[in-house]
Amino acid sequence: MIVSMHIVTGPGRLTEVTTELLKIPEIVIHHTEPESGRAIVTLESSEREDQMSTMEKIRAMKDVASAELVYLYDET
Repeated sequence: MIVSMHIVTGPGRLTEVTTELLKIPEIVIHHTEPESGRAIVTLESSEREDQMSTMEKIRAMKDVASAELVYLYDET
């Protein structure tokens, strides 16, 4: 299962948030926009519960203003 997320950070906090995101093995950062504090990431996992848990962790990260699901792909 692959999900894509749009993440928005607080002003000037994108570097700190992307550093934390890169600590999550399943995360790939595809695009960042430092001027607006936005990033597009994908999260790949075989277990839906793991993905949901990781998405909630991202939403709860310090300086993350929003983290929204954009796309979901599941072969099952």
